[in-house]
Amino acid sequence: MPARCFCYLVSCACALAVLPQSAAAQWYLGLDVAWTSFGDASSDTSGTSSGVFRPAATTALGLRLERQWSGFGVAVGIRRMHPAMGEDSDVLLVAAKDQMRFTEVAPAVTLRIMRFAAGAALHLQAGPVIDIWEPMGLDARSHVGVSTGLTLVFPLVGRSSGAIRTMLAHSGSPFESADLPDRFAPHGMWRHSVSIGLDLRL
Repeated sequence: MPARCFCYLVSCACALAVLPQSAAAQWYLGLDVAWTSFGDASSDTSGTSSGVFRPAATTALGLRLERQWSGFGVAVGIRRMHPAMGEDSDVLLVAAKDQMRFTEVAPAVTLRIMRFAAGAALHLQAGPVIDIWEPMGLDARSHVGVSTGLTLVFPLVGRSSGAIRTMLAHSGSPFESADLPDRFAPHGMWRHSVSIGLDLRL
C-alpha cells in the first residue's frame, strides 16, 4: 500500500477520534465484499471507433470504520482491488490482467432516512473519494472525486449487524495519455459498487 494511502487513512482515523464524545455515540467496524463495475475511462477523439478503454468489473474486500450518533454518522472505508484493464468495443473485449492495482479510500457522512420493522434502517451516505491507481512498473496516480450511496443495515445477533451497500462515484481516469493509442484521450470515469458486509459494534 503506498505511503500516501496510509497517510489518508491516518488522517481520517484521527478526525474520527477527535469528534466530540457522547454517551449515545457508538463505534462500528465493518468488513464487506464488493462487486465494482467501471464506466468509460477514455474516448475516441477521431470518431472512427466505438471502442473505449476501461477497467473490467471486479470484486474486492473492504474495511470500514464508522462512528454513529442518533441518526447521524461519519465513516471511512477502504477497498483494494486488481481490475483487468482493456479495450471494450461493440463486438470484442480485450483485457490484460495484473496490470493495475486500485485502492479506494472513501470518507463519508451518513444520515438515517428510514426505519423498518425489526430494527432495520436505510442510510444515505455522501462524501469525497480518493482513488489511487498503481500501474505495474510506473508511478502511482491519485484522483479525488465524489461519491454517494445507500446502505440497508439490519440486526443479526449480539453486537453484529448485516449491511448491504450501493455506491456511485465519479473520479479521474486511471489512464494517462501516454497509456493509450493516439486517437484516444482519458476522461473522468463513473463506477458503481454493490457490497454485502458484516458490521461489529465495538
